[in-house]
Amino acid sequence: MSSATAVLVIAISNVEGEVLKSVLAGIEEESVLYRIHRVQEDTDSITLAYQASRQSTLGVGIGLNRNNGHLAIREQLAPVIVQGDFSMRELGHNSARYVKGRPLKGCDL
Repeated sequence: MSSATAVLVIAISNVEGEVLKSVLAGIEEESVLYRIHRVQEDTDSITLAYQASRQSTLGVGIGLNRNNGHLAIREQLAPVIVQGDFSMRELGHNSARYVKGRPLKGCDL
């Protein structure tokens, strides 16, 4: 996608294809740009989400590790992990909704 990405998705190299597809579908349905970065090391999804939010141009990052996913939003001092019982598609939706300034579904932020 474009270099002016809004959401950065960092995924371990062996994340399940359907998991990644679901997250990306949620982002695409909100018409927001994203970029995918694959990593080799087996890192937890919270750490990946923090890294993604720090590297994203708009401070919105998703970390995917096997079947787990987290959304981190870079605030003024440190990233905030968004907690909730989300499907992978909803995780993608919420990342894009934050970029667009719309309320997140299923959590208070």
